[in-house]
Amino acid sequence: MEKAKHTPGQWEYGPRNGIGIEVQSISGKRIAVAYLPKKINEQNQPEQVWSDESEANARLIAASPELLECLKEAIETIQPFIDDNVGEGDGDLIGNWKKAIAKAEGSTQ
Repeated sequence: MEKAKHTPGQWEYGPRNGIGIEVQSISGKRIAVAYLPKKINEQNQPEQVWSDESEANARLIAASPELLECLKEAIETIQPFIDDNVGEGDGDLIGNWKKAIAKAEGSTQ
């Protein structure tokens, strides 16, 4: 398998930082921020508001490295069975998984 170009290791989400929810490596390196939406307060100033959607986005980003590795492992495990017993649409399944991996890794298939 090709060495990952993204920050390796497990990622975690949290804490909130005033503009959003941070996603960090376990060593504390900031990976991303899932921004919170803004609303106008009583003083006619924009302020960040808590958002379930932003938290869900942060969780999804944090899970990305593990999901990517699981998908690669699934292809390695399933590919031999698909090669031996190609059925209608089976190749499309593996092809779609490979496209998702290529998108995540910034490469072409």
